[in-house]
Amino acid sequence: MIERACACVPVSAERAGFGHASQAVYVERRVTNKKTGKVTEGERLYITSSEHEAGRGGAMRMAGFSRGHWTVENNVHWIKDAVMREDACRSRDPNTACALALLRTALLAPVRASGRKDFTAALEDYAANKSLAVTLVTNQRLA
Repeated sequence: MIERACACVPVSAERAGFGHASQAVYVERRVTNKKTGKVTEGERLYITSSEHEAGRGGAMRMAGFSRGHWTVENNVHWIKDAVMREDACRSRDPNTACALALLRTALLAPVRASGRKDFTAALEDYAANKSLAVTLVTNQRLA
């Protein structure tokens, strides 16, 4: 998808209803799905309490942070949810849920380092061939 900020306007924190914030930024955006060509328009209000983001050029910097957030969302959270089905995990024990989440996150690096582009196909291959999975994990260099 292509996201383009159409307008990025600083708004006073008091006017936005968040008096303790340093800055609020109103963003009108247009997103085009590369595959379908469908255009979606929307509005967002971003708020920060950090003086660092509220400095010179703050509105555009806040827009950059928004795009950065979606990079993490698409590269990590989406894979953990859609591919690894993390949200479908029915574990109710907090320690088990935490351990499984850590294992899923730890698995991202070796699969990416293997050069495989299709995460779903890679996980299916590793699940079907246990020796391939062991090789993947044991051949990783520690940084």
